[in-house]
Amino acid sequence: MSNYNVIEIKQKLASLFNPFANKSLGSMDAIKHVGIDNEKDVVVLIINTYTNNPEEVKYLRKAIAKLIKIDLEFSGVKIQFEQTKEISCKGAKFILIESGKGGVGKSQIAINLAYHLAKLGKKVGLIDGDIYTPTVNIMLMIPNQSLAVNDYGKIIPHKIKGFETVSVEFFNQPDEAVLWSKDIVNNMFSNFLYQVAWSKDLEYVIVDMPSSTTEFMVNAKSLLPDSEVLLVTTPSFASAHSVIKAGNGLKQLNHNIIGVIENMNGFPVSIDEDEYLNTNGGKVVSNALDIELICSIPFKPAETGYLYELDEENGQIFKDLATLISIR
Repeated sequence: MSNYNVIEIKQKLASLFNPFANKSLGSMDAIKHVGIDNEKDVVVLIINTYTNNPEEVKYLRKAIAKLIKIDLEFSGVKIQFEQTKEISCKGAKFILIESGKGGVGKSQIAINLAYHLAKLGKKVGLIDGDIYTPTVNIMLMIPNQSLAVNDYGKIIPHKIKGFETVSVEFFNQPDEAVLWSKDIVNNMFSNFLYQVAWSKDLEYVIVDMPSSTTEFMVNAKSLLPDSEVLLVTTPSFASAHSVIKAGNGLKQLNHNIIGVIENMNGFPVSIDEDEYLNTNGGKVVSNALDIELICSIPFKPAETGYLYELDEENGQIFKDLATLISIR
């Protein structure tokens, strides 16, 4: 019969080293419950792990059993392992690219912001969160392919143009429609945060959000409470109207909206359509939401693909935008 109490057991367990996390159980806050069945002289434990690697569980089970049964002289130990989800890039600043409607060029802004942050020497990840209509891989000209997983069962993101990226397109057949329920879509979005082996030194993660609905806004706020939002509109009345509604919804959820971007400024329209389509949508949204209009991006196709280089006018605008984000 051992003479150790719960507090002493927890202290001993706290110093046990987990080589898979390169931390002690105490520093990981992995010891969630310690109890003693005095009648059977058995210690009852709940221990958190931070990967789904069976080798980690096997190692900890053996090490804990040795500590409890041999070192502390209990008759037995019962261990329940629970996996704690932890965002692998939790030290990064998340920038959500939101709009309220499709067709405003949100994805192109997301990839160019990621690209120019990387060109500034920042460590960047890009999530194609527009799961129903993903386009990031097409814009970056990434061939359809399956992503590999590491030894811990986590997805290894694709690396291109100096940053890392994931998209649902990496898991679908070409031209396959995504006919998932919103619960499955939300779960997929969570997997991009928890089940991807992002580099641990990421500084920024740019998220190309779905054409916003309240459910996605709520989910993002729950998963990423400290994230920041860039709202994208075009000059048109219809776009500005939708973005104002999305912005008000984001404000009600206490999202931190850091600015408005007007995209496609100078989009060519006929004279009859001019009044309806060109209404200074960026200023309209900025004034309605009392949020700064950060930049207005001219309607100019990139010279090559969808990424603007520094010798292009829009390339300089994205460099300035990336610089502004990096010094906030």
